[in-house]
Amino acid sequence: MRNQGIYDRLFSGDAVMTAVVTDGDEAAVRLDQRYGSAPPTLPDGGTSLEDASGLEEFAEAFSYRQHLDHLLGDLRTVHTGLAVAEDAHQGKLMLLEELFYQRDRVGERLQNLFFKVRHTLETLYSETQRKGRRWRRGFVLASITGATPRTPRRFLQQVEQTERFLREPVVDPPTLELNGVQVDFDELANDLEPVRREYGDLLDAIDRTQKEAQGALVAKNEAIDEYDRVFGWVTRAFESLFSLAGMEELARRIRPSVRRKGRRAIDEEDAPEAADASESAAASAPAESAPADESSSEAAPQASSSEAEPTDA
Repeated sequence: MRNQGIYDRLFSGDAVMTAVVTDGDEAAVRLDQRYGSAPPTLPDGGTSLEDASGLEEFAEAFSYRQHLDHLLGDLRTVHTGLAVAEDAHQGKLMLLEELFYQRDRVGERLQNLFFKVRHTLETLYSETQRKGRRWRRGFVLASITGATPRTPRRFLQQVEQTERFLREPVVDPPTLELNGVQVDFDELANDLEPVRREYGDLLDAIDRTQKEAQGALVAKNEAIDEYDRVFGWVTRAFESLFSLAGMEELARRIRPSVRRKGRRAIDEEDAPEAADASESAAASAPAESAPADESSSEAAPQASSSEAEPTDA
Protein backbone atom coordinates (compact mmCIF):
# COMPACT_ATOMS: atom_id res chain seq x y z
CA MET A 1 0.00 0.00 0.00
CA ARG A 2 1.42 3.36 -1.02
CA ASN A 3 2.26 6.12 1.44
CA GLN A 4 -0.52 8.72 1.55
CA GLY A 5 1.82 11.57 0.66
CA ILE A 6 3.07 9.67 -2.38
CA TYR A 7 -0.48 8.76 -3.37
CA ASP A 8 -1.53 12.43 -3.20
CA ARG A 9 1.40 13.49 -5.37
CA LEU A 10 0.74 10.83 -7.99
CA PHE A 11 -2.98 11.64 -7.99
CA SER A 12 -2.26 15.33 -8.63
CA GLY A 13 0.26 14.45 -11.32
CA ASP A 14 -2.23 12.16 -13.07
CA ALA A 15 -4.87 14.89 -12.97
CA VAL A 16 -2.52 17.48 -14.49
CA MET A 17 -1.33 15.14 -17.24
CA THR A 18 -4.90 14.13 -18.09
CA ALA A 19 -5.97 17.77 -18.34
CA VAL A 20 -3.06 18.65 -20.62
CA VAL A 21 -3.60 15.62 -22.85
CA THR A 22 -7.34 16.34 -23.09
CA ASP A 23 -7.25 20.11 -23.65
CA GLY A 24 -3.68 20.74 -24.79
CA ASP A 25 -4.53 20.83 -28.50
CA GLU A 26 -7.14 23.51 -28.03
CA ALA A 27 -4.82 25.57 -25.83
CA ALA A 28 -1.98 25.26 -28.36
CA VAL A 29 -4.21 26.46 -31.21
CA ARG A 30 -5.36 29.47 -29.20
CA LEU A 31 -1.80 30.35 -28.20
CA ASP A 32 -0.47 30.00 -31.75
CA GLN A 33 -3.27 32.23 -33.01
CA ARG A 34 -2.68 34.89 -30.37
CA TYR A 35 1.11 34.92 -29.97
CA GLY A 36 2.64 33.10 -32.93
CA SER A 37 4.89 30.07 -32.76
CA ALA A 38 7.54 31.31 -30.27
CA PRO A 39 6.66 30.31 -26.68
CA PRO A 40 7.03 32.70 -23.74
CA THR A 41 9.16 30.17 -21.82
CA LEU A 42 12.00 27.87 -22.76
CA PRO A 43 11.61 24.07 -22.50
CA ASP A 44 13.98 23.99 -19.51
CA GLY A 45 11.72 26.31 -17.53
CA GLY A 46 13.55 29.57 -18.26
CA THR A 47 11.60 32.78 -18.68
CA SER A 48 13.61 34.65 -21.30
CA LEU A 49 14.76 33.93 -24.86
CA GLU A 50 17.34 36.74 -24.88
CA ASP A 51 20.33 34.53 -24.13
CA ALA A 52 19.27 31.59 -26.32
CA SER A 53 21.28 30.89 -29.46
CA GLY A 54 19.54 30.58 -32.83
CA LEU A 55 16.41 32.42 -31.71
CA GLU A 56 14.95 32.77 -35.19
CA GLU A 57 15.35 29.06 -35.96
CA PHE A 58 13.97 28.21 -32.54
CA ALA A 59 10.92 30.39 -33.07
CA GLU A 60 10.23 28.96 -36.51
CA ALA A 61 10.58 25.34 -35.44
CA PHE A 62 8.87 25.50 -32.07
CA SER A 63 5.10 25.50 -31.54
CA TYR A 64 3.06 25.78 -28.38
CA ARG A 65 1.93 22.18 -28.88
CA GLN A 66 5.57 21.08 -28.77
CA HIS A 67 6.13 23.24 -25.72
CA LEU A 68 3.21 21.63 -23.91
CA ASP A 69 4.44 18.17 -24.90
CA HIS A 70 7.92 18.94 -23.63
CA LEU A 71 6.59 20.03 -20.26
CA LEU A 72 4.31 17.01 -20.18
CA GLY A 73 7.28 14.73 -20.87
CA ASP A 74 9.21 16.20 -17.95
CA LEU A 75 6.26 15.62 -15.62
CA ARG A 76 5.75 12.07 -16.89
CA THR A 77 9.41 11.25 -16.24
CA VAL A 78 9.40 12.30 -12.58
CA HIS A 79 5.89 10.87 -12.08
CA THR A 80 7.05 7.45 -13.28
CA GLY A 81 10.28 7.72 -11.27
CA LEU A 82 8.37 8.48 -8.08
CA ALA A 83 5.93 5.59 -8.61
CA VAL A 84 8.79 3.16 -9.28
CA ALA A 85 10.77 4.34 -6.23
CA GLU A 86 7.74 4.08 -3.95
CA ASP A 87 6.83 0.62 -5.20
CA ALA A 88 10.44 -0.54 -4.74
CA HIS A 89 10.49 0.72 -1.15
CA GLN A 90 7.10 -0.76 -0.32
CA GLY A 91 8.21 -4.05 -1.88
CA LYS A 92 11.19 -4.21 0.47
CA LEU A 93 8.99 -3.44 3.48
CA MET A 94 6.56 -6.18 2.48
CA LEU A 95 9.45 -8.62 2.06
CA LEU A 96 10.74 -7.68 5.50
CA GLU A 97 7.32 -8.30 7.00
CA GLU A 98 7.26 -11.77 5.47
CA LEU A 99 10.81 -12.50 6.65
CA PHE A 100 9.94 -11.44 10.20
CA TYR A 101 6.93 -13.75 10.13
CA GLN A 102 9.09 -16.66 8.95
CA ARG A 103 11.75 -15.82 11.53
CA ASP A 104 9.19 -15.96 14.32
CA ARG A 105 7.84 -19.32 13.18
CA VAL A 106 11.27 -20.91 12.73
CA GLY A 107 12.51 -19.26 15.92
CA GLU A 108 9.65 -20.87 17.81
CA ARG A 109 10.58 -24.29 16.44
CA LEU A 110 14.26 -23.80 17.26
CA GLN A 111 13.51 -22.51 20.73
CA ASN A 112 11.26 -25.47 21.56
CA LEU A 113 13.82 -27.92 20.20
CA PHE A 114 16.67 -26.26 22.05
CA PHE A 115 14.74 -26.26 25.32
CA LYS A 116 14.00 -29.95 24.82
CA VAL A 117 17.70 -30.69 24.31
CA ARG A 118 18.59 -28.48 27.24
CA HIS A 119 16.10 -30.26 29.50
CA THR A 120 17.61 -33.60 28.51
CA LEU A 121 21.09 -32.33 29.31
CA GLU A 122 19.99 -30.86 32.65
CA THR A 123 18.44 -34.16 33.66
CA LEU A 124 21.54 -36.10 32.61
CA TYR A 125 23.78 -33.63 34.41
CA SER A 126 21.87 -34.04 37.69
CA GLU A 127 22.00 -37.81 37.53
CA THR A 128 25.64 -38.13 36.51
CA GLN A 129 26.81 -35.63 39.10
CA ARG A 130 25.52 -37.94 41.78
CA LYS A 131 27.58 -40.73 40.24
CA GLY A 132 30.75 -38.65 40.22
CA ARG A 133 30.97 -38.30 36.44
CA ARG A 134 32.82 -35.22 35.19
CA TRP A 135 31.26 -32.95 32.56
CA ARG A 136 33.27 -30.50 30.48
CA ARG A 137 33.00 -27.15 32.22
CA GLY A 138 32.66 -25.16 28.98
CA PHE A 139 29.79 -27.32 27.85
CA VAL A 140 27.96 -26.95 31.15
CA LEU A 141 28.32 -23.17 31.16
CA ALA A 142 27.25 -22.76 27.53
CA SER A 143 24.48 -25.32 27.26
CA ILE A 144 22.93 -25.85 30.68
CA THR A 145 23.48 -22.86 32.94
CA GLY A 146 22.50 -19.24 32.42
CA ALA A 147 19.51 -17.51 30.89
CA THR A 148 18.59 -17.84 27.24
CA PRO A 149 19.78 -14.72 25.32
CA ARG A 150 17.02 -12.31 24.36
CA THR A 151 18.33 -11.32 20.92
CA PRO A 152 18.11 -13.71 17.95
CA ARG A 153 21.79 -13.40 17.07
CA ARG A 154 22.97 -14.28 20.57
CA PHE A 155 20.40 -17.04 20.88
CA LEU A 156 21.67 -18.45 17.58
CA GLN A 157 25.23 -18.31 18.91
CA GLN A 158 24.22 -20.27 21.99
CA VAL A 159 22.54 -22.93 19.86
CA GLU A 160 25.61 -23.14 17.60
CA GLN A 161 27.90 -23.50 20.62
CA THR A 162 25.71 -26.20 22.15
CA GLU A 163 25.58 -28.05 18.82
CA ARG A 164 29.37 -27.86 18.52
CA PHE A 165 29.87 -29.18 22.05
CA LEU A 166 27.41 -32.01 21.45
CA ARG A 167 29.66 -33.33 18.68
CA GLU A 168 32.61 -33.53 21.08
CA PRO A 169 32.98 -35.73 24.18
CA VAL A 170 30.77 -34.27 26.87
CA VAL A 171 31.69 -36.43 29.85
CA ASP A 172 34.30 -38.98 30.77
CA PRO A 173 33.57 -41.76 29.97
CA PRO A 174 31.55 -40.52 26.95
CA THR A 175 28.47 -42.81 27.20
CA LEU A 176 25.40 -41.75 29.19
CA GLU A 177 22.02 -43.28 29.81
CA LEU A 178 18.71 -41.67 30.73
CA ASN A 179 15.94 -43.92 32.07
CA GLY A 180 17.77 -46.93 30.77
CA VAL A 181 18.21 -45.49 27.25
CA GLN A 182 21.64 -44.46 25.96
CA VAL A 183 21.69 -40.81 24.88
CA ASP A 184 23.15 -40.14 21.43
CA PHE A 185 24.64 -36.65 21.49
CA ASP A 186 25.28 -36.67 17.74
CA GLU A 187 21.58 -37.29 17.20
CA LEU A 188 20.71 -34.33 19.43
CA ALA A 189 23.08 -32.14 17.40
CA ASN A 190 21.61 -33.42 14.14
CA ASP A 191 18.14 -32.45 15.33
CA LEU A 192 19.30 -28.89 16.01
CA GLU A 193 21.38 -28.34 12.88
CA PRO A 194 18.77 -27.97 10.08
CA VAL A 195 16.50 -25.68 12.09
CA ARG A 196 19.47 -23.66 13.30
CA ARG A 197 20.69 -23.23 9.71
CA GLU A 198 17.26 -22.10 8.52
CA TYR A 199 17.02 -19.62 11.39
CA GLY A 200 20.47 -18.21 10.64
CA ASP A 201 19.66 -17.85 6.94
CA LEU A 202 16.53 -15.87 7.83
CA LEU A 203 18.48 -13.53 10.11
CA ASP A 204 20.99 -12.94 7.30
CA ALA A 205 18.14 -12.28 4.85
CA ILE A 206 16.56 -9.79 7.26
CA ASP A 207 19.82 -7.89 7.71
CA ARG A 208 20.38 -7.79 3.96
CA THR A 209 16.81 -6.71 3.18
CA GLN A 210 16.90 -3.99 5.84
CA LYS A 211 19.94 -2.47 4.15
CA GLU A 212 18.19 -2.71 0.79
CA ALA A 213 15.05 -1.11 2.26
CA GLN A 214 17.13 1.75 3.63
CA GLY A 215 18.70 2.26 0.21
CA ALA A 216 15.25 2.17 -1.40
CA LEU A 217 14.06 4.79 1.09
CA VAL A 218 16.95 7.09 0.20
CA ALA A 219 16.13 6.65 -3.50
CA LYS A 220 12.46 7.38 -2.82
CA ASN A 221 13.26 10.55 -0.91
CA GLU A 222 15.42 11.71 -3.80
CA ALA A 223 12.56 10.91 -6.21
CA ILE A 224 10.17 12.93 -4.03
CA ASP A 225 12.49 15.94 -4.06
CA GLU A 226 12.89 15.76 -7.83
CA TYR A 227 9.15 15.29 -8.36
CA ASP A 228 8.27 18.27 -6.16
CA ARG A 229 10.80 20.47 -7.97
CA VAL A 230 9.65 19.54 -11.48
CA PHE A 231 5.95 19.47 -10.58
CA GLY A 232 6.18 23.01 -9.22
CA TRP A 233 7.67 24.73 -12.26
CA VAL A 234 5.86 22.55 -14.80
CA THR A 235 2.42 23.21 -13.33
CA ARG A 236 3.16 26.92 -12.99
CA ALA A 237 4.10 26.94 -16.66
CA PHE A 238 0.92 25.06 -17.57
CA GLU A 239 -1.15 27.45 -15.48
CA SER A 240 0.39 30.44 -17.25
CA LEU A 241 -0.07 28.97 -20.72
CA PHE A 242 -3.70 28.01 -20.15
CA SER A 243 -4.40 31.46 -18.68
CA LEU A 244 -2.85 33.09 -21.76
CA ALA A 245 -5.07 30.87 -23.89
CA GLY A 246 -8.13 32.16 -22.04
CA MET A 247 -8.86 28.79 -20.41
CA GLU A 248 -9.08 30.09 -16.85
CA GLU A 249 -11.00 27.15 -15.40
CA LEU A 250 -8.42 24.69 -16.66
CA ALA A 251 -5.62 26.91 -15.34
CA ARG A 252 -7.33 26.92 -11.92
CA ARG A 253 -7.53 23.11 -11.89
CA ILE A 254 -3.81 22.83 -12.69
CA ARG A 255 -2.55 25.53 -10.31
CA PRO A 256 0.00 24.05 -7.83
CA SER A 257 -0.55 24.22 -4.10
CA VAL A 258 1.40 26.82 -2.17
CA ARG A 259 1.37 24.90 1.12
CA ARG A 260 1.93 21.33 -0.01
CA LYS A 261 4.63 20.46 -2.51
CA GLY A 262 3.79 18.26 -5.44
CA ARG A 263 0.00 18.75 -5.17
CA ARG A 264 -2.63 20.87 -6.88
CA ALA A 265 -4.29 23.70 -5.03
CA ILE A 266 -7.74 22.41 -6.04
CA ASP A 267 -7.14 19.18 -4.13
CA GLU A 268 -6.84 21.19 -0.93
CA GLU A 269 -9.97 23.16 -1.78
CA ASP A 270 -11.92 19.94 -2.30
CA ALA A 271 -10.80 18.41 1.00
CA PRO A 272 -9.05 21.01 3.18
CA GLU A 273 -9.65 19.17 6.45
CA ALA A 274 -8.24 15.94 5.09
CA ALA A 275 -5.23 17.78 3.72
CA ASP A 276 -4.55 19.48 7.04
CA ALA A 277 -4.91 16.22 8.95
CA SER A 278 -2.55 14.44 6.56
CA GLU A 279 0.11 17.11 6.85
CA SER A 280 -0.26 17.22 10.64
CA ALA A 281 0.16 13.47 10.93
CA ALA A 282 3.19 13.54 8.65
CA ALA A 283 4.78 16.28 10.74
CA SER A 284 4.23 14.48 14.06
CA ALA A 285 5.20 11.02 12.84
CA PRO A 286 8.84 9.89 12.86
CA ALA A 287 10.66 9.87 9.54
CA GLU A 288 9.80 6.89 7.41
CA SER A 289 12.58 4.34 7.46
CA ALA A 290 13.28 0.67 7.64
CA PRO A 291 11.32 -1.22 10.35
CA ALA A 292 12.01 -0.20 13.93
CA ASP A 293 14.45 -1.96 16.22
CA GLU A 294 11.80 -4.18 17.76
CA SER A 295 11.25 -5.68 14.31
CA SER A 296 14.92 -6.06 13.41
CA SER A 297 16.85 -9.27 13.28
CA GLU A 298 18.13 -8.39 16.75
CA ALA A 299 14.67 -8.61 18.33
CA ALA A 300 14.06 -11.40 20.79
CA PRO A 301 13.37 -14.88 19.44
CA GLN A 302 9.64 -15.39 19.72
CA ALA A 303 7.47 -18.25 20.74
CA SER A 304 4.51 -16.55 19.09
CA SER A 305 3.78 -13.68 16.70
CA SER A 306 4.05 -11.19 19.57
CA GLU A 307 7.32 -10.32 21.32
CA ALA A 308 7.94 -12.69 24.23
CA GLU A 309 11.00 -13.10 26.38
CA PRO A 310 12.30 -16.69 26.23
CA THR A 311 12.22 -18.53 29.51
CA ASP A 312 14.62 -21.16 30.71
CA ALA A 313 13.53 -24.73 30.28
